[in-house]
Parts: sequence; C-alpha cells; structure tokens
Amino acid sequence: HSGQSSQTQAARGTIVKRGLLVLLTLLAACAPQSAKQLSVTLEPSRFSVGRRDLVLKVQRDGKPFETQTLSLEGNMTHAGMGTVSGSAAPLGSGRYRVKNFDFNMSGDWILTVSARENGKTLTGEVKLGVNQ
Repeated sequence: HSGQSSQTQAARGTIVKRGLLVLLTLLAACAPQSAKQLSVTLEPSRFSVGRRDLVLKVQRDGKPFETQTLSLEGNMTHAGMGTVSGSAAPLGSGRYRVKNFDFNMSGDWILTVSARENGKTLTGEVKLGVNQ
C-alpha cells in the first residue's frame, strides 16, 4: 500500500513541476523585453565633471535611427546617486545633440537612451568614465 502511495506522490510531484515549468515559460514570453534595441555611441568619447554638450550616434539594426523625441538618462554605476536627465535634438543621420548634460561627479556612468516608435519604447545604453 505504501509503495503505491509513494508512486502517486511522485507522479503528482512530476505533474506539479511540469505545470510550473509551463507557467514560468508563459510568464517569460509575456514579460517586457529588456534587450537593448538601439546601439549608442558618444562624441566626444572622453568626459570630465561638469555640464557638457553631447552628440549621440544612434543606430538600429546597423542603420541610423531617426526620431523626433529621444531622451537620455544618466546614472552612476554605484548606489546612492541621483539620475541626470536630458532630451536630445535631432541633427540628422542618426545623430542627436544633448545640451548641458550634467556629469556631476567623476566615476563610471551608464547613459540610457529611450525613444518611442509605433507605441513601443526602444532603449540603448552606453557606459563611460567621467574624469575630474
């Protein structure tokens, strides 16, 4: 009797595990995609602390990305620092100008670029170091 009971429990455990696997797979498929869709480079490529004008070169699938509204968010890689935000004006050929972006501290930064296209938000990022 106990042999049949342990087989039944094992079968139930297998069914539960398979059900959870299917559920997790479905949830992963429905989750927002975090992959970066935009490729971003900066001009110039070296920065020091202070307010700076930036030129961003943005590409999607290897081609210049054109949009009228592009936003930029800067964060330092260590905790405790506030976010610096800016907006970019199109220059053409996938290039955008950000005026007076405030690199308020030296260290490692991540700049995240966001744009809307057909109701979706596209993002890209670039990592850089800011010197004194």
